[in-house]
Amino acid sequence: MGDRPLIACLSDVSVGYGSPQGLDLSRALAGRCGGTALVLETDQNERPPLPVKHPAVLVERLSTTVNPHAERGRIEFCLQARARLETLRPEILILCNAYALPVLLSLTHRPQVIILLALERMLTYGDEDLQLIRLVRKRLDLLIFPEENRALLESRRCLLHGLPTVVMYNVKMETVPPQPVSARNGRFIYGGTIHPALTFADYYLSEDVGRFPIDLYGLIDGPGHDALRCRLEAGNGGVRYRGSVPGGGHFSGLLSHYCFSLVTWTPDREDTYYAAPNKFFESIACGVPPIAAPHPICATLINRYGCGLLLRDWSLAAFRDGLAEAAVSIGTPRFQTLVDRCRRAFEQELNWDAQFAKVVRQLDRIAPLLLKGNPDGE
Repeated sequence: MGDRPLIACLSDVSVGYGSPQGLDLSRALAGRCGGTALVLETDQNERPPLPVKHPAVLVERLSTTVNPHAERGRIEFCLQARARLETLRPEILILCNAYALPVLLSLTHRPQVIILLALERMLTYGDEDLQLIRLVRKRLDLLIFPEENRALLESRRCLLHGLPTVVMYNVKMETVPPQPVSARNGRFIYGGTIHPALTFADYYLSEDVGRFPIDLYGLIDGPGHDALRCRLEAGNGGVRYRGSVPGGGHFSGLLSHYCFSLVTWTPDREDTYYAAPNKFFESIACGVPPIAAPHPICATLINRYGCGLLLRDWSLAAFRDGLAEAAVSIGTPRFQTLVDRCRRAFEQELNWDAQFAKVVRQLDRIAPLLLKGNPDGE
């Protein structure tokens, strides 16, 4: 990849399917320091490789003999990644979640900056990772969390307090401009995992919800998923299942034609209560007001900007009432106001430049010469 500064990113998921943060951060840092980026991704069979159309970014898939998220698959990925890093000798290393932290135990090359991009809970792969995190903490230069409460709780639990930390919202680098209100299709959209317990899939089969025009996109998962798929494909009044979420950045173009976006999931654990859903920020960027459950980050931003509707709780009754409130606003001045406030929230705070600037400020302190190659970015 030439003699320019190299950014390496170890991604615990195949990129391009809805978790763009690792790829976007790699691309932004490459542009900022005038370098190149290589993303080493897991080989998820259900997610074929997607092309990355950027001259400074390459993606390389590391195949494992078993599921990359099984214990053995994780070990295989880390061993391959370590070997590649010893050869590549990157200046910046990004670790997406705790998945690839074992690489740091035996990596002899020391990048100038090692970033832990903690998108998911730190102990996703088991409580034994707590000891691992504490062993490698002194090799970490920067922590990036998507939510304030998560940053505080995880840093305290894993003894990471004192390390440079940034709260960077899960915004996307590339966005689709909002469609005029007159061009909207009058429908609601949900995009993401469809699971009875985790994302209230059963709500969409209820009589109360079936009277609303809702399109569902996503992987149907969980107990009884085959039966759930059959019921959703059969339809329930206005509710329609439309298949998988389009990859490669195409979902935003689809999303922008809807009136409201549904952002709801079960707050059954600390990390799901203090979650920072990608689709929440993507909806706002597209000018599609979210209908969100009262998770702290959603409540904070909807109350700050008035850019969506906040459900009173996670019950079916609250979900139904939120849909009813949204439905009667379509075609009224109130709906236009919600769309306008989405745009204001995006322009003022919930955009890539504003969020990435937080990372740049920290890196300017950690490695001030590294980012001087291209101070204006890409």
